[in-house]
Amino acid sequence: MSSKPVLFAIDPGPHTGVAVCVDEFYHTATITEPTELWDMLAQYKPDVVAYEDFIGSGPRDININGTIQLVGSIVGICHVLGIKSVRNQPQARRAFIQEARKKLSTQQGTTAHEVDALAHLLLLEYQIKLGKV
Repeated sequence: MSSKPVLFAIDPGPHTGVAVCVDEFYHTATITEPTELWDMLAQYKPDVVAYEDFIGSGPRDININGTIQLVGSIVGICHVLGIKSVRNQPQARRAFIQEARKKLSTQQGTTAHEVDALAHLLLLEYQIKLGKV
């Protein structure tokens, strides 16, 4: 078991970006099924999960509705599993995008969703360092 906290960050959407930090190593993935995300959370039981909030203004379609439902499910499963969840606004990750791209630059096939998720994870680490989480 890790002595350092296990951190997760999620960029929700039809192609959900996930970033995980275990023992200071970063791992990312893009998933398309909510059940994959729920299984990951149940398996890893992270100490903290950061997720990008999604308001979904404008006309609704299946992707927008699905993303809104996914965000709600993230909050719910974190509550059920006793995991602290942190909601971040989409623009909050912007200051960490370049660092996320740099960290993932050697990995082929990395998606923009994974970069966004890692940027949220780097933001979470910064928030923890400042004592805001």
